[in-house]
Amino acid sequence: MKTSFEQKKIIGIVGGLGPFAHIEFEKRLLDAAVKIVSAKNDQSFPSWLLSSIPQTPDRTCAICGGGESPVSAIVQSLRNLDAHFDKHGNKISGADFAVMICNTSYCFLSEVKEEINIPLLNIIDLTTEKISMTYPGARVGILATSGTLQSDIYHDSLKKYGLSPKSPLDLPNGPKIQNEMVMESIYGKWDGNEYLGGGIKSGNVEERFIENFNYTAIKLIEAFDVEVFIAGCTEIPIAIPGSCIMDKVLLDPMTIAAEEAIKIAYGLVNDI
Repeated sequence: MKTSFEQKKIIGIVGGLGPFAHIEFEKRLLDAAVKIVSAKNDQSFPSWLLSSIPQTPDRTCAICGGGESPVSAIVQSLRNLDAHFDKHGNKISGADFAVMICNTSYCFLSEVKEEINIPLLNIIDLTTEKISMTYPGARVGILATSGTLQSDIYHDSLKKYGLSPKSPLDLPNGPKIQNEMVMESIYGKWDGNEYLGGGIKSGNVEERFIENFNYTAIKLIEAFDVEVFIAGCTEIPIAIPGSCIMDKVLLDPMTIAAEEAIKIAYGLVNDI
């Protein structure tokens, strides 16, 4: 049983940022293949390549705390995916384009692009584009790491499309809400110097994390009448896998990117 669609481009995945998130993205690729190209058996699902380097320095620490830059590790991951030559001079085929499975990584996009040849799918712009087409002029709540929020990558992209972005940092006592409700759910408990682990990045999903995200969403709805939310950290959809939070639409950039990647891989849309 063969699909009527033929894969034309190989997908590359920059994983390990964190490790559980790229597995979620791979699941979304499979779901997107069923939905878009009617994949039905092993042979009709898409091929992709993965480079997972969990040792990549934390992106939020680099932005907010002066931590080590992740750029060289991200570049190495992308070079692993790109076509290259082995030590014997034999050409190793690679991916035709890649997706970084970490929203915060896109803060470093301009630096990364200077060092690579492989085209990159931009999760941030894809997400804001979809919102602008489906919910034009909407007030958009951003649930994301502090690095993503402080870099304004979503804010800038949303404003470009005429959308109104709001985040926990815009709330009264916002930094405290952001740290205790969002960051500690993702990274684990903060001891005043560092996050101790035990959050979603550790593979740990607890009911209190879901409650924390719900609490934050309620505060944004009450303060700004937010209409649509972005799960702007790839760990958040692990805890909240649905498309709704507190009766509002919750968009998952991983799902949006997975569907676009399948369309590109099968030649259903123009190149990146």
